[in-house]
Amino acid sequence: MRKVIFVVIFWKVLLFGIVYWTQYIVPLSELYIPERLLRQSLPYILWVWGNFDGAHYISIARSGYFYGQQPFFPLYPYLIELVYEVFYFRIPYLVVGQLISVSAFIGALVILHRLLVLDGRSSLWRIIAAIVLTFPTSFFYTAIYNDALFFLFTTFCLYCSRKQQWVMGSIWGGLATLTRLNGLALLCMIAVEYMSQDKRSIAAQWNLYQLFKDGKRWLSVSVVRHTRIYSIFLIPIAFFGYLIWVHRFFHNWQLVFLSMKNWNQDKIIFPLQVVWRYINIIFLHPQLNIPYAIAIVEFFSILVYLFFLIYSYKRIRLSYWVFFFVSILIPSLTGTFQGMPRYGLHLYPFFLSVGLWISQKPFVSRIIYFAISISLLIFMVTLFTRGYFVS
Repeated sequence: MRKVIFVVIFWKVLLFGIVYWTQYIVPLSELYIPERLLRQSLPYILWVWGNFDGAHYISIARSGYFYGQQPFFPLYPYLIELVYEVFYFRIPYLVVGQLISVSAFIGALVILHRLLVLDGRSSLWRIIAAIVLTFPTSFFYTAIYNDALFFLFTTFCLYCSRKQQWVMGSIWGGLATLTRLNGLALLCMIAVEYMSQDKRSIAAQWNLYQLFKDGKRWLSVSVVRHTRIYSIFLIPIAFFGYLIWVHRFFHNWQLVFLSMKNWNQDKIIFPLQVVWRYINIIFLHPQLNIPYAIAIVEFFSILVYLFFLIYSYKRIRLSYWVFFFVSILIPSLTGTFQGMPRYGLHLYPFFLSVGLWISQKPFVSRIIYFAISISLLIFMVTLFTRGYFVS
């Protein structure tokens, strides 16, 4: 635990260093959120972590929801408000938000280690921890974003489900769903984990025909035997509960989805259409500017996720793979790959897959991987803190 705390704090200090020096190299974007909305007399290297989505979370924590903010799920901003109240208004919202994110990230890494031990992958702990910390968008874990909190709840959910603690796993899944929409993918994960709980080997879990037969047999026996698994409905209940709350105060539950029009994500579009649009942008209309570079990163991100989704087929637990698949499918249906560089932050199965792949590579290949990853991390954190939307 202490080693994790030390490493995360050291890593955060390095990010501060990047932010400090790059302010003299990269100009501010015209789209940058004005300092007066966020700064609260804080130094530059602190308040820059609250731009873009962070400004919405701070606004919700301070004043509640306004129209157009409903897609920002409530648990993270209300947790900021709760902690802010506990400290009697002495700590700025921006600092509170970062403290919550850093604490959640540390907790997630601790549970991640326990999950690796439970999965019999403890030998991969150091390399997977390095992969998490150097991932190109890992800086979001300590920004005013909900990624660290969601990672914590999701990892808790996986851990409890692996220990067959279905009620606790569902509670953590419900909390994850109140943090981000893609918490709904945990419903599929827990269901598949429950169906394959008696199958110890990964090969046995991937015997889909036998899994289907077992499912039919379970449906034919007394429901009393399987009462605990019904707790998984806490996950959709959390989601629908939020919709009901929105409808109660704004008289239109559809605002959660209609407000996504601000980010061009209010329609369901077949993923291949989105792929073609990005191919058209990248290969047919190349430009030498930052938005074009960001489009390349977004498109490359989805290719990386798909590669590791295919690579992890029958290499990881079936429940993990299903969670990985559904988590990538949900955002890819929105008509854009905006935000895709961040989605890997939420997925233990993704980091596990990368760890398995890297562990089989020679030392030189590992050096090349981490060199590329760290370079992209510096590039992304520089753009984000200078007002360029990267994810």
